[in-house]
Amino acid sequence: MDGKLLDITNREAIERERQNKFIAATHKINDLKKKINETDTQTVLFEKESNALKEECNNLRIEEELQNQLTNTFKSKNASSEKLLGEEEAILEDIQNTVYKNLNDYINKVQNAVEEKHTGELDDFIQIRNVLYDIGRVKKEVSVLEGEVRALNLFIKCQENQTTSARDMILFLRSANVHGDI
Repeated sequence: MDGKLLDITNREAIERERQNKFIAATHKINDLKKKINETDTQTVLFEKESNALKEECNNLRIEEELQNQLTNTFKSKNASSEKLLGEEEAILEDIQNTVYKNLNDYINKVQNAVEEKHTGELDDFIQIRNVLYDIGRVKKEVSVLEGEVRALNLFIKCQENQTTSARDMILFLRSANVHGDI
């Protein structure tokens, strides 16, 4: 009987050891399931973050393209304005030179007429003064155009700086995404 009792005790010990191993294995399996669930959750979060970064990069790329188009448009308008301004300045300079030459000639004639007591040319002198007034007005318009050209140049520089900033942001996001920083 002692042998049967010993045999039963050994079997119970072996059975308890198996149950303990089964319980330990079950705990390990549950721990691994928890870790897998946490990893899956992190993977989903990383995928969402990666998709958000990709979308942001696409938005920045689109914004950069739009800014490049806008900058090119303003450069073209600026070039046209500069050309027009140059033409108007040349025309104005020719007009000024002609008027000043004619004015000097006329002043000499008026002085001679006044010395000789002829007053008919004074009306012409008044007309010349009116022309000089018009020249002054044209000069002001040219100054306004020059100001507009300068403003366009400043705006173009701002657009170029924004384009450069957007390009730098895209490069940063790409490099951070490649290295796994984000």
